Amino acid sequence: HNAKYFQLSPKPPDNIDVMRIFRFIKILSSHNIGTICISGYGKFEYLIFLLYGKLSGRRVILFAESWYPGNFIIDKLKSMFLRATCHGFLVSGSRAFGHFQNRLNIPPSKIKIGYSVVDNEHFRNSGPVKFNKRLLCVARFSSEKNLQMLIDAFAQSELARNNWELLIVG
Repeated sequence: HNAKYFQLSPKPPDNIDVMRIFRFIKILSSHNIGTICISGYGKFEYLIFLLYGKLSGRRVILFAESWYPGNFIIDKLKSMFLRATCHGFLVSGSRAFGHFQNRLNIPPSKIKIGYSVVDNEHFRNSGPVKFNKRLLCVARFSSEKNLQMLIDAFAQSELARNNWELLIVG
C-alpha cells in the first residue's frame, strides 16, 4: 500500500476555497475511500467534509482538541451536528474527552484518547543527557507562525555565531 498525498488547495486553511470541497469529494470517489478522518470542525470546509462523509455512507472519525467552554446554544448545535455526522472521536487528552462527553453529550464509547499525547515512559532516561547546540522550534508551517522572522533572527543571533543549529519541525 503506497501512501498518497493530495493538496486540496494552495490557499491557507483559513481562506475559504470552494474548490477544496470539490477536490475532496473527487478524491474520496476516485480512490474508493470508506473511512475519512477530519482534523477538526472549526472551518467551513471541515463541516462540509463531515456532512458529505456521513451523507455518502462513509465512516467519519473526528480528530479534535476541543476543551474550551462555549455557550449553551452553540454547544447544543455542535452536539447535534457532531453526533449526526461522526462515528467516532479521537481526542488529544482527558480534558478534550471530558469536553466531548460532558459538554457535547458524545457517548464515551465513541471517544478515544490517542493523539497529541506524550508517552512519558518513552522519554525517561536513566543515564546522563547529552545536549546538542541546537534550537528546536515545533510549529505548523503556516504564515501566522512567521517562521521566516525566526530564521532571520536566528541567523543574526549569538547562537548562530557560536555554531548552534536551528531545527524547525512542523
